Parts: sequence; structure tokens; C-alpha cells
Amino acid sequence: MNTLRSLGFAVASALTLAIAMPSFASAQDASISNSDIARYKSLLRLTSAQSRMWPTVAAALRAYSHKKRTVVELIPVVTPFYRALDENQQQVARSLAQHLGLGSYAMLM
Repeated sequence: MNTLRSLGFAVASALTLAIAMPSFASAQDASISNSDIARYKSLLRLTSAQSRMWPTVAAALRAYSHKKRTVVELIPVVTPFYRALDENQQQVARSLAQHLGLGSYAMLM
């Protein structure tokens, strides 16, 4: 039953992303607003422990969006957070990465 519920959550999250998120042609086109970052956090359904890691990830996403941080600099910041996510949350995170034009980099985490 939990597996079906988890699968349902992952599918619903992916559909929400497909409808609500713009798809960027490349990582260079990504512009991430504060409302986007809040939406990402909501879609990930973070635990309290994961929420404590979120401010660092959000700051890295903002810096990346404003060209103050490169993908190479972003990955080491995001990887510990990504590893703290459960399987369903990781699937949502990979979908987010795809929408930001970072799909090929998500595999490095």
C-alpha cells in the first residue's frame, strides 16, 4: 500500500511539474524566482531534518540563477541534500533538474 501511495505521489508531483514549471532549453536559460524556490520546497515535501538543509540549497539555486555560481559549483552544494532525500523526493528533484535544464547534471549527484 505504501508503495502505491509513494508511486502516486511521484506521478502527481511529476504531472504538477510538467504543468506548472517552464521548461528551459538549457541551463543557461534558467531564471529561478523566490516563488519557484518555494514551490520546489513544497513539491519535495521535506522532513524537518531536510528543511534545515534547504536554506543552503535555496541560496545556491539563487546564486546559480543570477550567474554567480556555475553548475560545477552548484553540484557539491546540492549533492548532500539530494542524498538526504528519499527515493520519491529524489525523483521529484530529478524532474526539477530536468525543468531547469540540468537533467544531465542530476545524474552526477
